[in-house]
Amino acid sequence: MWRTALPELVVRGAVLREPRVEDAPSLHALLTSRSVTRFTTPPVTLDGFEQFIAWSHAKRAAGQYYCFAVVPDGCDRAVGLIQIQVPAGRSPEWGFVLAPTYWGTGLFAACADAVLDFAFDDLGLPELGARLAATNGRGAAALRKLGAVPDPMPRATDGRPFDESYWTITPRDRARRVPRATSRLH
Repeated sequence: MWRTALPELVVRGAVLREPRVEDAPSLHALLTSRSVTRFTTPPVTLDGFEQFIAWSHAKRAAGQYYCFAVVPDGCDRAVGLIQIQVPAGRSPEWGFVLAPTYWGTGLFAACADAVLDFAFDDLGLPELGARLAATNGRGAAALRKLGAVPDPMPRATDGRPFDESYWTITPRDRARRVPRATSRLH
């Protein structure tokens, strides 16, 4: 399922769709600022974003990766990405990045909720994990609002904590903590 293309997810304020090579310039311009890269490692060049988009399509065709571009209403190019990785033999994880202009607007929550619907209802995943830089308080707060819970991270062999936190979310966590968003598949 979903090996030839991803569905469009329509939420209040945006459409989530598979990234296109035409999105590479906007993603490069919006997601390589210091405020974004201090918590993630996106491609650093325009060519890198183009290669990432091609890679994401190939991995989707293999059933291992689902990447949605966040396209706000009134825009024709992506301003962020929400991705789900389903690696063989490991727990599924998701990640997200959004242009700073859209931080605090509610756009992430609406989009993330639709992607969670897709992950749990359409892909049938039992749980999603997320890795965050330990200092990413904004990301942790966003995950908490969605119903995710922090998991204890193992310590390095010298006893020091890792520099990231790990969060999980299940359909049960979500149903208990937040109302479901209204979204439509197209």
